[in-house]
Amino acid sequence: MASRSGNRRKRPSGKARKKRASSGGLFRLLGILFILAVAAGIVYLIKSEEPETSPDRKDIGKPGIIFEEPAPPEKIKVEGRARPLSTPSLPQVAIVIDDLGYNPRIDAAFIKLNAPISFSFLPFGPHTKETATLAHNCGKDVLLHLPMEADSSPESKVGPGALFLNMDGGAIAAQIQADMGVVPYVKGINNHMGSKFTADAGKMEIVLREIQKKGLFYLDSRTTPLTKGLSVARSMGVRSAERDVFLDNKQEANAIRAQIARLISEAHTYGSAIGIGHPHPVTYQVLKEELTVLKKQVKIVPVSELVE
Repeated sequence: MASRSGNRRKRPSGKARKKRASSGGLFRLLGILFILAVAAGIVYLIKSEEPETSPDRKDIGKPGIIFEEPAPPEKIKVEGRARPLSTPSLPQVAIVIDDLGYNPRIDAAFIKLNAPISFSFLPFGPHTKETATLAHNCGKDVLLHLPMEADSSPESKVGPGALFLNMDGGAIAAQIQADMGVVPYVKGINNHMGSKFTADAGKMEIVLREIQKKGLFYLDSRTTPLTKGLSVARSMGVRSAERDVFLDNKQEANAIRAQIARLISEAHTYGSAIGIGHPHPVTYQVLKEELTVLKKQVKIVPVSELVE
């Protein structure tokens, strides 16, 4: 009878086991290095395909306190607006870029576009003073983008320097004065958010009285169809106007182009139109590309030229 020991398989020696383990570790290390190399190559290709002329995307994010309200209905009845009897020259268009003061790189890119675009600055932004000064030095209209209470956001989300319905007249006047103190070269004021505040005629009268005292104009951003801003301003004799088209509520290039076409159409229908956009990279890129077409179909003017 053969012994059991003769049938047993020989176990690999300690040296063989160590050699096999070290070979496996080497293969794993080579695999990890290969994956890292592929990932690095993909990142390089993505970065190399970004247009060199676009503002640096890593610098364009807005802080969490800055929120936009949901877009109001597109079809808005314009108060007392009639078609012009004649248009002897090109219709006029004003474009206002809101929310400036938080990103100097993208703000400067918009300001340096070759057109008399107007710019509205949020109070107490970390770069509001320097970029408002740049806009003024470039001959552009500067507005105070005055934060106001909204239906859709709590007080903490409207941003610093905001007006609320629970403020009395003295507090509202003091806040407007403080906000103007940090935005130099202001020619006019438009509301940031404000769907709740602008619907209150009494509070808007207080705001517009302060605007009138300072010799400024008011642009109603129309963040709600219920706004009383323009009607109260007109009743008080305050120079005023209102937004006709939001350019970039949908941040897609084709959607923005469609809104620009709508802005042109409004201008040809009524003789003038005002569009509001925001400092998004896609908005910048589309505006830069469409300026030549815009200038052939309308006359771009500072917003101060369209207030009445």
